[in-house]
Amino acid sequence: MDLESIELVRGPQGTLLGKNTTIGALVITTQKPSFDPEATVSATLGNRERTQLKGNFTGPLLDDRLAYRLTVSGDRADGWVENQHEDQDLLDTNRYALRGQLLYENEHVSTD
Repeated sequence: MDLESIELVRGPQGTLLGKNTTIGALVITTQKPSFDPEATVSATLGNRERTQLKGNFTGPLLDDRLAYRLTVSGDRADGWVENQHEDQDLLDTNRYALRGQLLYENEHVSTD
């Protein structure tokens, strides 16, 4: 939802990215928290009662010192197969995710 970049690093990358990267690695970088308030929300509706909700929020917590980024996602759909004997839907989708980040900055230190 809040990707900044995706890199395909050709291997071997043992000293750079760890010992199990003999053929390369896929490096995914997300956006960092921002001190400028921002919100992005999206919703998708589909067949079989499919609903997807996604939200991304960022802004300051403590003036110009601490910022946050909160990403939430939900995906729900009824099953693709109906069990006639027990009147039950199978292979349904129920996925939910929550991810948070903090960014602390001052004149001497900057960590995220």
